[in-house]
Amino acid sequence: AIEEVLALCRQEIAELLDDFQICEPCTDAAEVTFQCDNVQWHDVPEALRPGTGDHLEAQMHRVLRKQQQLEGMIRILREWDVVKSGDVIIDFGAGTGHLGILVAWLFPECEVICLERKEWTATAAKQRIEAAGLQNCVSLCGDVRALEVYFEETGRTGFQVGLGLHTCGLLTDLVLECCARHRASFVISPCCYGQVVEGGNTTGGDGQPRERPRSAALVERPSLNSEC
Repeated sequence: AIEEVLALCRQEIAELLDDFQICEPCTDAAEVTFQCDNVQWHDVPEALRPGTGDHLEAQMHRVLRKQQQLEGMIRILREWDVVKSGDVIIDFGAGTGHLGILVAWLFPECEVICLERKEWTATAAKQRIEAAGLQNCVSLCGDVRALEVYFEETGRTGFQVGLGLHTCGLLTDLVLECCARHRASFVISPCCYGQVVEGGNTTGGDGQPRERPRSAALVERPSLNSEC
């Protein structure tokens, strides 16, 4: 029975992927190979390395894992040519800024906003930005609504790239919706355990009810939605 369900899932997923238009420059995601250079950590300023000025200090096994996660995100940004000169990039759920400040250093022609709801981690990100002397990166304490207010106050019209590493549970929905509103590209790695909510309507971090699944394409395929 399990094999039958898996076979059904594979068939449905293959049909589902056919419905999506993959944007240039990537013509076939299956043909993409990550051959760009790894992050050369010995060249990265110490203040930007995981394990410096953050909650990972003295936890080398977690530092190594974080480095690998960051390298994966950077590979996608480079290999798929996601970032363009002059882009405004948002690191959603930035924490202490591991991803956002590294992106700011690697792409100095862009502006990066590290958006984090927790005050102590947003403060830590700000301190790391200052220690590294980055002029193209800021730490903003708040949620998605605070980001929209920040845009209004600073006269910005929006952003071009949204990033999210370990966007837990409903934060993934909020990030996708925000990127869609601004017609921004996005690279998101949801949390490993996902905080998946069973049932129909659920309430997001902004207090608005949402139905599951969020994808209209999945809603139209009840067999995949129910069996998998």
